[in-house]
Amino acid sequence: MDKIVKAAGYSNKEEEYNPALKDFVNAFKDYKKKSRSKKMKPKFLDYVAFLFIAIGIIFLIIGFSGVKIFITGWIFIVAGIVTSFISSGLNE
Repeated sequence: MDKIVKAAGYSNKEEEYNPALKDFVNAFKDYKKKSRSKKMKPKFLDYVAFLFIAIGIIFLIIGFSGVKIFITGWIFIVAGIVTSFISSGLNE
């Protein structure tokens, strides 16, 4: 049992906490992530992605009368999602 206690970071049997764990908690106690308070602003590619998805949804609604425009709507939606991923990657 003594080997397990020493491996866990306890120096004596009387201690009630793990000193390594307490040091870890104290190190991050006052940490505040700055990106939480920063507001996100849309860039050009965000507007392009929104436009692609909006056009795709309109084509889907209209596409119930014809097959070719229905497929085009899905292509616009996929292009909008891909553009959104690219925009998210560039904003980081």
